[in-house]
This record gives sequence, C-alpha cells and structure tokens, in this order.
Amino acid sequence: RYIAVPRLIPELLQKLDRGEISFNPAVEISALTKEEQKELLEAMNYAQSTPSVSQAQRIKKLSKAGELTKKTYGRYLK
Repeated sequence: RYIAVPRLIPELLQKLDRGEISFNPAVEISALTKEEQKELLEAMNYAQSTPSVSQAQRIKKLSKAGELTKKTYGRYLK
C-alpha cells in the first residue's frame, strides 16, 4: 500500500499529508491515471468532499473499465 501512494499527483499527496484525505482512499485513488486524479481533485474541491474507501473503490473500478467520466465523480462525492 505504501508503494502506491507516490503515484498520487502532488496536490492529492499534499491533501494526504495534511490529513484532508484518508490513507486507504488515497491508495485506491493512486490507481487512477494522472488525468483522472486531476479531474477527481477538481470534483473534490467543487463538492468540498473527499471520497470514502468504498467511493474510491467504485471510482477505481470505473476507471479500470474505461467508464469514468467527469460526471461520474459528482455521483460519488455527495
């Protein structure tokens, strides 16, 4: 798990360091592409929310299936 964390974009890594996002969701998020991470960060800032572990897992699953879109993030950050 600790090996996955450096794959986070710097902005998400800072949120992790500041305790604004929990470790386990961060590990799941690290599996996203850099572009997907940037889109997620934008959605997080817009919603003023961070994903739970289960939300991050669903987002990761959609990413792996090639079904992740900007609209998808909003559904999981409410």
